[in-house]
Amino acid sequence: MDTDLLPYAAYNNRAIELLSRMQAIISEQANDAVESFYRSLNDIPEAQSIISILSEDDFYFLKRKQVQHLLLLLSPGTAMTDQALLSRSAGYRHASIGVDQIVLKKASEHYLKYLLNSIERRDFSMFYQLVTMRLAFDIKSQIDGYKDYELYYINAIDGLGVDSECIGPAADVNSCARNMARKIMQIQFVEGVVIGNVDGEVVDVFYRLGITPGVDRHTRRMRLELLKIVTSVWEDRNPVYIQNVENCPLLEGHDMRRCLSAGIRSIGVWPCQGAGGHVEGYLMIFFKYPGAMHGEQNIMYWSTISQKVGSALEAVMARRIT
Repeated sequence: MDTDLLPYAAYNNRAIELLSRMQAIISEQANDAVESFYRSLNDIPEAQSIISILSEDDFYFLKRKQVQHLLLLLSPGTAMTDQALLSRSAGYRHASIGVDQIVLKKASEHYLKYLLNSIERRDFSMFYQLVTMRLAFDIKSQIDGYKDYELYYINAIDGLGVDSECIGPAADVNSCARNMARKIMQIQFVEGVVIGNVDGEVVDVFYRLGITPGVDRHTRRMRLELLKIVTSVWEDRNPVYIQNVENCPLLEGHDMRRCLSAGIRSIGVWPCQGAGGHVEGYLMIFFKYPGAMHGEQNIMYWSTISQKVGSALEAVMARRIT
């Protein structure tokens, strides 16, 4: 049966009647099915990197959300249009932390197999088809969410072009950094932005905006741990990703607690290269979720954004020279 062609069959009156009869079993099995899947994550290579950055509380939260998602997916009261929106939103969230789509498909296969173990023979065939179609529709809609996420960042990056504050008659480094920081703050999940430079042993802050624990909003002074990270990025010309402040050896306990109390879960620091390849500054971003830079796609997005900042700083530097 082609589930892409017939998703409506899983939401018609017969499907609703069957799911209504099965709700007790589904409700009873959903939590165990999710627990079982999360225990199996260690056997999925594509899940290893995301496992390494999540805390126990993160796992508990994700499992609870997954149970809710599964129950809604198999609820007789969930219409196909509602499911499309719910799954698309879930796909967007998964894309935002770099969850490989293979993990979604593995989860779907696992839930189908687990749930079928509790179904009586007389209902088995119809239940199998119904759940298969709903899970397939869930994956299809989640992939649409991945596409939405990709399009969002393409548009966000396009909006980071060099403008008059970087090349106009009154252009200066601070106004250029302010302009870029304000644009970056509009990007989803970003809570704080710092743009600056390193001059010898001195770490300068051109502009800071938003929630930036460890970078004082008034004096712009930076705490030692962050200074070390910025200096390392500047010297090595490589970004540093703190995917989860809760389990990062680069942050001391006080700095970790400072971030958590401010609602910051991950931090990224990038060298900002101009078009000529010279590092013009650094970009530090504070995110509200762990894993904001996880996955090849997210790494590419933020690398591109850091280059946009580098090009803007390069433009204003060139303006000052001329």
